[in-house]
Amino acid sequence: MRTIFRFVSLPQADPVLGVSPAGLPAVLGFDQKNQAGLSDVSPTAFLVPNLGSDWTVGLGSSIVFPTGDGTVDSGKVSAGPAFLAFYHRGPWIVGARMRNIWSFSGDPERDDVNTLVVRGLLRYQLNRSWYLISSPIIASDWTQPEGKGWIVPVGGGLGYSFRLGGQPMQVSLEGYYNAVKPQFAGEELLGDWTIRTQWQVLFPN
Repeated sequence: MRTIFRFVSLPQADPVLGVSPAGLPAVLGFDQKNQAGLSDVSPTAFLVPNLGSDWTVGLGSSIVFPTGDGTVDSGKVSAGPAFLAFYHRGPWIVGARMRNIWSFSGDPERDDVNTLVVRGLLRYQLNRSWYLISSPIIASDWTQPEGKGWIVPVGGGLGYSFRLGGQPMQVSLEGYYNAVKPQFAGEELLGDWTIRTQWQVLFPN
């Protein structure tokens, strides 16, 4: 079982509609603002058979609950299948975790959800504590026309494993260039770069 709680600070740009000098409907600009808060809570459960020490493969399902307030959550209850596959050998871990969810309940005034999320992982352990990592989160909003809903970041970073009071933990700092970004009315809705900091509390078997 894996559950994600996200606190999100989300910049937004709502289109300002009007009439062009030629008298035609047009997007005159964007009203920019920022909202922050708790986003969707997303538990995912996997059935993972024992395939030996080199492979971890799992099949399961994911559900999303809109626990936030405002635009930082989806406003919809969504669910769908999930899959993971990782290969472990020496200092290397290579693999991916993915899911596709569809909304089936929630605020009728909010947009329907049909989203694919793929989180790849390429990790190389430098020594007992330090590791290199590339873990881009690739996403596609299938409700957007002509493939305009894709996010494809490229990059990576550095991580550190440690114990605090006997509890295993790890922290990482990663930077990604957003090579493909979602668009609306010809405008890109994401910046060129994403910086991710992560702190994980580990519960190994």
